[in-house]
Amino acid sequence: MTEIIVGEPLRVGERVIIPLIKETTLSGTRGAFYAARPVALIVTWEESTLLFSLEAEVHLSDEIIHDATGRVSAVLKEG
Repeated sequence: MTEIIVGEPLRVGERVIIPLIKETTLSGTRGAFYAARPVALIVTWEESTLLFSLEAEVHLSDEIIHDATGRVSAVLKEG
């Protein structure tokens, strides 16, 4: 099973960075194998937002992007 999740936002100076992470779980005869890696980053500062795709074959749904930008906005409002 593969799933894209929104990671925790990180404030770096005036910028907030949030990773979009691809989680993969494979079950086999010897148990489960779990892997996670970032596939995209959203970077926000002041009035600007950039989406950096780190893996071309990954589709990011509007819902995931909306969730991530909402979390980033909340961190920016906190100051």
